[in-house]
Amino acid sequence: MKTDTRFKWDTAGELEQEPSVYAAHVGMVVGRGVVALTGHIVTCAEKAATERAVQRVQDVQPLGVVGVYHHTILKPRTARAVRESPYPAVARKCTGQGYSPSASSGVCMRRDTFLKALAATAATAVWPQAAQASNPLKMMIPANPGGGWDSTGRALGKAMVDAGLVPSVSYDNKGGAAGALGLAQFVNVSKGDPQALMVMGAVMLGGIITSKAPVNLLANCTPIARLTSEFNVFVLPANSPLKTMKDVVEQMKKDPGSVKWGGGSRGSTEHIAAAMLAREVGVDASKINYVPFRGGGEATAAILGGNVTVGGSGFSEFAQYIESGKMKPIGVTSPKRLSGELSKGIPTLKELGYGVEIGNWRGVYGTPGLSPAQRKALTDLVLATVKSKVWQESLGKNDWTGSVLTGPEFDEFVDREFAALRAVMVKSGMI
Repeated sequence: MKTDTRFKWDTAGELEQEPSVYAAHVGMVVGRGVVALTGHIVTCAEKAATERAVQRVQDVQPLGVVGVYHHTILKPRTARAVRESPYPAVARKCTGQGYSPSASSGVCMRRDTFLKALAATAATAVWPQAAQASNPLKMMIPANPGGGWDSTGRALGKAMVDAGLVPSVSYDNKGGAAGALGLAQFVNVSKGDPQALMVMGAVMLGGIITSKAPVNLLANCTPIARLTSEFNVFVLPANSPLKTMKDVVEQMKKDPGSVKWGGGSRGSTEHIAAAMLAREVGVDASKINYVPFRGGGEATAAILGGNVTVGGSGFSEFAQYIESGKMKPIGVTSPKRLSGELSKGIPTLKELGYGVEIGNWRGVYGTPGLSPAQRKALTDLVLATVKSKVWQESLGKNDWTGSVLTGPEFDEFVDREFAALRAVMVKSGMI
């Protein structure tokens, strides 16, 4: 359905003969078949599409509908939604002369009143700042299913759909090399696509540093937002003969190779933490036996199966196994204990006498070649998503800390993280 700026108003008042719906919409799509562009009046002649649109209007925030016009399909609650718009100028103009909602006829507005409301709204600049995505979003997850990037990407996508910000999200898992394989695919296949996002974070930066690749593909992509931060937890399989971090350290001192550390790709924050711990207790960090996995699911299986001595990752990835008693947490890399009911009993490494503190964070990037306007649209989409109830619930469920950062501040943060991680790796003997 294309945007239609022709006005087919029934000046005689015979609304029964008017088959279309008209909406001056504020840069967001409210349903399939309704293509809404700021400043345009949109026509949708399909009743089924109109009904779906109306259902979604109620769930889209911020609500910015200036006016809607149809004789049978729109429901009384739509009239109420328009009247109660959080944009005062919109609500005021829409409830003025000529606006006559009723239980039987839905929402009606005379042509002259509708056009005046549209013009006044545009003039007073009450349009929401972000135009929401009208097409399905593609989410690159550069890791195998089951890990932190996977859960972050899927939680973000679900929140977008549930909030009515995008009609759907497709996910592409491409694990390996600290996200380098997925990153390469994202750069080569999706270049210039304004409807694509890639999950990334500190692990990807660490992988780029350890790989010593001649080209940093991430530098070609478009920074969008940091989303969350968390700290790494080290765990033992429930049947391990080792019981504490002290036991692990003593075993590592005797024979570094006998302690298998399992976690994300080389250069991940858990890999760095293990190297920092080795250096802290006088063990050559280059001799630690670190086993990298392409995704959290594989690492978890290895820990549960006793194929590694110690596992490391974000608390959220191990929470269900800690709760069921299948894993025993022995230390966390945070400066102070975590606050969750299940995590608050885990001692920090500093508390245990080891000067190791390192955090992990996750965010999203857009493809190379995006215009400033396209970058802003994606940033605004993410900012609207993280305010949603579904996303906030995901933070609590996974024990993630919301740490949203966008724009130049996020760009500068990534640059500082590259430098800081490189310094830690050099100091720990990793590179």
